[in-house]
Amino acid sequence: MTPRDVQALVDYHYWARDRVLEAVEKLTPEQFTRDLGSSFKSVRDTLVHTYSAEWAWHSRWRGVSPTALLKAEDFPDVPAIRAGWMDLEKNVRGFLADAGDGGIARVIEYKLLSG
Repeated sequence: MTPRDVQALVDYHYWARDRVLEAVEKLTPEQFTRDLGSSFKSVRDTLVHTYSAEWAWHSRWRGVSPTALLKAEDFPDVPAIRAGWMDLEKNVRGFLADAGDGGIARVIEYKLLSG
C-alpha cells in the first residue's frame, strides 16, 4: 500500500463519516439515545464507539496505549461527536503527512485495552 492509497482511504473514510453524521442530525434527542437492544445501545453509542476506536488507534500510532475507550455519556449530541471527531481527523491527517513514505509501513507496538 502506498501513501497515496492510504490518503484515498482516509479521504473516503471522512467523506462517509460526514454523510453518517448528516443523516443522524435529523434524529430527535430521544431517537438518538434510544436503547435499540443491539451491541451498542443506541445510535449515539454506536457513533461514539466508532469515533473512539479511531481515537484509540491514533493514540497507539503516537505511542500511547489507552486502557479504555471514550464514554458515550461524554457526547450528548451529534455536534459534540462531530467536534471531537473533526479534531481527531486533523490529528490523523497530520500524523499521516508526517509519517512519509516509509512511515506507513513501520511496525507499531501497542497494548490492547485490556493490557
